[in-house]
Amino acid sequence: MNSINDIKAIIELEQTWTAKAKQLLNFYSAMGMYEHCYISIKIIEKICDLQRKLINNTTDLMLNYSTLRYCLEALIQSKLLVKEKSFVYKLYFSIYIHQIKKAQNFIDRLDREIRLIAEYEKLENEIEIPVSIESTWCESEIKEKMDEFHEKVQCLYDRASEELTLFFGDVENNGFTFQKHIMENELRDTYSKRIVHLLNLKRAKEREILSDARIKSLFNFNGQPSKVFSELEDKRSWSAKAKETNLEKEYELIYELSSAILHSFSYSLITPNETEEDEQELTLKMICKYSKETLQVLNNFIDYASFSKFNVVTL
Repeated sequence: MNSINDIKAIIELEQTWTAKAKQLLNFYSAMGMYEHCYISIKIIEKICDLQRKLINNTTDLMLNYSTLRYCLEALIQSKLLVKEKSFVYKLYFSIYIHQIKKAQNFIDRLDREIRLIAEYEKLENEIEIPVSIESTWCESEIKEKMDEFHEKVQCLYDRASEELTLFFGDVENNGFTFQKHIMENELRDTYSKRIVHLLNLKRAKEREILSDARIKSLFNFNGQPSKVFSELEDKRSWSAKAKETNLEKEYELIYELSSAILHSFSYSLITPNETEEDEQELTLKMICKYSKETLQVLNNFIDYASFSKFNVVTL
């Protein structure tokens, strides 16, 4: 299939491009373009990684469409990098916000599950254990009482499995009381310290950004650290970004096609997970198209043609 050979050829180009760009990072840094080069490398590396997985499994419908969508979104990001001088910093520094939000969301979920486990712990303690066995009970009566007890406990764990998500497997192994202890005294403490560490990194980065003339000239920080990441945050939807880069119609098409496959709609449930040959060829051609365009856009974005003339000598 020609498209597979095309993708293999693009992978070779991308690997050569990223290898040279990595060698030139210090040059770009000296020219005040470290973030530009670094982000460009990461975009191409990610596309390249997805392409390698795809050529080893070209018939996987979900992999085809998820790769196609990612490549289009990478092209949208790349065109925004060229169009908006400030966007490279929004993209580069967004990791600080994402990491903090991710850690905070985990703690929120952890706290919710601690509360749920505490409720189930209380219910479990309320189940009467048949510790006092009447002398008149026969063996079958004792077994019946113990079976009733175990059935009540199992019903409780079955109910918990419907509400707990992150830690139900651990609850099954450790029980409600011990698992709650681990979550309260170990896990929460670990992630709370992680958030403090991330916030300290963010505050240090705020001060660093405020002293960087390149970035200050593009944003309205007013010398206030508290405004740095609010100004850097890009709240636009993918649809809005696509419109800004004149890719709105293509995004609508790819979003519709990929959503029908990647989400649990009737279409994805009924459609086989292996692509038909003509659909596979079309998807691969579009992936080739977007990948080539992204490489060309980023090539211009970091003026790769000029910088790549430098020879890097390793001592």
